[in-house]
Amino acid sequence: MARILIVDDSATIRRTIGLILDKHHKTFTAVNGQDALDQLAHNVVDLIVSDLQMPVMNGLEFLYHLRADQRYYHLPVIMLTQSSYAEDQTLTEKSGANCFLSKPASSWELLETVDRLLQYNSQATKPLPPLPPIDRNLLQSLLGCDAAEIDALLAEALPVFIKEASQIVVNLINAIHERGWQTVIDCCGTLRGSSSSLGATRLAELCFEMETAVFQGNTRGMSLRLIKIQAEVARIRIYADAHFPEEPL
Repeated sequence: MARILIVDDSATIRRTIGLILDKHHKTFTAVNGQDALDQLAHNVVDLIVSDLQMPVMNGLEFLYHLRADQRYYHLPVIMLTQSSYAEDQTLTEKSGANCFLSKPASSWELLETVDRLLQYNSQATKPLPPLPPIDRNLLQSLLGCDAAEIDALLAEALPVFIKEASQIVVNLINAIHERGWQTVIDCCGTLRGSSSSLGATRLAELCFEMETAVFQGNTRGMSLRLIKIQAEVARIRIYADAHFPEEPL
């Protein structure tokens, strides 16, 4: 009997998945990624079933935290989403998920996937951690600085950047909700420029993709694009906390 953590902001879905899995396994539940990290600190878990879109900390942010932590790096993760787009599957797999299932997953599909991952996890190749969110080599090439100078730059600039990026994300959330597409374009342009200047190439790419989609009138899937940007900002925050912790007062 395995110990499985179910992470979803919907009580109905948590209960439904629990009913399927409780016949064969012991389950725990969490309402978002942050709650799941708290649960992991107090419970031994063998596998995680997580939603992609959640408040507070979404599924991608949760994955990044898992794969960056030696205690949880090995845990197999099944990611659930309402979308069946191949782009979503590629995104979650690159982020460290072992498997992608579209909601609503059938009971046999979920059980088969859980059993397969549990059976082969000890022999399977562990998912590769995602590339660092800051390309230091690019920064050194662009600025002509040595490693120590790059460290000094990032230590000073990242806290300011993260604060500004977090506010831009809030502005994007509001603009998408209000369908203020010009504001979306402006926010993406601003964030793309500052990201590029710090070597945050993946975040710059995501901003460019959203900006281009709006220019082309393709406003479908904006929520998923926003989740990608939020998760990448979270990755940069994790990177900054790990490499440049703030001095205690």
